Amino acid sequence: MFHVSTFMRAATCALMLGCSLTLGSVAHAWDKKEFKEVFPDKKVPFMGEYEGMWTNEKIIPEVAAFVIGHGKDEYRVIVTTHLDMRAPIQLDTVVKAKKGKIEIKEGDFYGVIDDKKGTFVGGRGKKKTFEMKKVYRESPFQHLQAPEGDDVDVLYDGNGFGAFQDPTGWVELGDGTMMVTPDGGYLISKKAYKDVTLHVEFRTSYMPRDRGQGRSNSGVFISDEYEIQVLDSFGLDAVYNECGALYKTFAPYFNAAYPPLQWQTYDIYFQNAVKGDDGKIINPRITVYHNGKLIHSDRELPWVPGNSAKDRAEQHHLEPGHIRLQAHNDFVQYRNVWVKGSLPE
Repeated sequence: MFHVSTFMRAATCALMLGCSLTLGSVAHAWDKKEFKEVFPDKKVPFMGEYEGMWTNEKIIPEVAAFVIGHGKDEYRVIVTTHLDMRAPIQLDTVVKAKKGKIEIKEGDFYGVIDDKKGTFVGGRGKKKTFEMKKVYRESPFQHLQAPEGDDVDVLYDGNGFGAFQDPTGWVELGDGTMMVTPDGGYLISKKAYKDVTLHVEFRTSYMPRDRGQGRSNSGVFISDEYEIQVLDSFGLDAVYNECGALYKTFAPYFNAAYPPLQWQTYDIYFQNAVKGDDGKIINPRITVYHNGKLIHSDRELPWVPGNSAKDRAEQHHLEPGHIRLQAHNDFVQYRNVWVKGSLPE
């Protein structure tokens, strides 16, 4: 069992999309028009998180909402009590936006989302009303710098793919960011590691017409086999194959994902499998922070995460393994990737 001491570091970021693209390998015919569609220059209206309070409600006065892109001028609106909590759903509906507003009328629930004002006001019945305001949150671990040490490797800081094997289908955007394209393959570290402290920053693309595993899919693999899912799962239930999940092994404690197009962070602490004094394998363990929120705490991994039952039946390996960033036919961006080949004391 290991313990992780965390710290906070507030930061801001601005991604410039009008920069030159440097191919990680030979040029491929990936669709730059599609890239602009999934990483638009302008902000997506309405989409995001909202928080506020109910009037005339003393037991649970808090109210929150997720507004999720669902198609052209179409949004899924989920109303609950709190962000970052598996709280009961009070409303889950899909509506069209018209003239800068989203109007909702479902049963006794009514509301209006005003994009220009950044507000969501409404109520239920005649006596209960609420007012929410749009909030924008950033990971406190954003821009976290690699510590000093002989066992620390900066895998990516905007200065090329030298720490990786074949970067075919990956591109550098010239601003410290790299991106996997639909032509890409897995980006695999040259070095292998046993115990790992890993920091990764990622940015999912905007794919409102797609659903489930089709929304900006990627993943971070530790020791070649253990995947923490990367996916646009903003506002969803946080099941075992969504963003933050230890793929098909454990769902995160709650969904800490930000909206697509916003930078997010993973801070991962992995203890490799070892052979005990009795000759039996002691399973690996993992702790994960998503956007500074603890979503897995010292989890024992009972099997190798994998897509198939055959994959999950494999035995944990004892040898060092590589860091892998998954290609899954989507555009996903990464930056500030570093690894320390040991765990905190």
